[in-house]
Amino acid sequence: YLPLAEGTAIYFVAPLIVVILAPFVLGERVSWKQYAAVFVGMAGMLLIVNPGGELSWIGSALMFTSACAYAMVQLLTRKLTNRVESEQMFIYAASTCWFMGLGVIAVFWPQVWPTGRDMFEMLLMGACGGVGQYLLILAFKRVPASTLAPLNYFQLALAVVWSELFFAQRPSLQSFAGIGLIVAAGLALTLPMLISSLKARSLRRMR
Repeated sequence: YLPLAEGTAIYFVAPLIVVILAPFVLGERVSWKQYAAVFVGMAGMLLIVNPGGELSWIGSALMFTSACAYAMVQLLTRKLTNRVESEQMFIYAASTCWFMGLGVIAVFWPQVWPTGRDMFEMLLMGACGGVGQYLLILAFKRVPASTLAPLNYFQLALAVVWSELFFAQRPSLQSFAGIGLIVAAGLALTLPMLISSLKARSLRRMR
């Protein structure tokens, strides 16, 4: 339903949803600056979706729902960080997805079976997802989350490049503006944490 770049940008509203839900799920305080960043990011999403424009409303709704689900994953992961081992979280999450997949295939049994090439690409997709998720866990063990968070927005740049290279889909100027607002909002939330983390590390080294 959606071009790759625009769909990825809507998905990246997830960190902003985390800010909105953090007081209710984690009991964290959220400042007015953080709420302002959320407002800017949501405005960027509306620029991309462009009510009354050509972008699919069904695809936009599905991607926004996916972003909400991913936000809940982040909140629950943060809540369980000091209570459960990372490997346990990875195994339970993957197992849950596997059982959900069985439920989906039981209801939507395929009418046309995938070709050998399709099967290979789906297996490759699953392998890349699994490797990426496990590497993310290892990264969080070695590097503070505030350091890694800004790197997430590199995916948006890649999505724009892949969209052009593989699908010949170039975002409109309005979509680029929306992507820029989402990136700016996300970095406004994560860069202060990164800077404070680097300052704290430099102070520890000086001592």
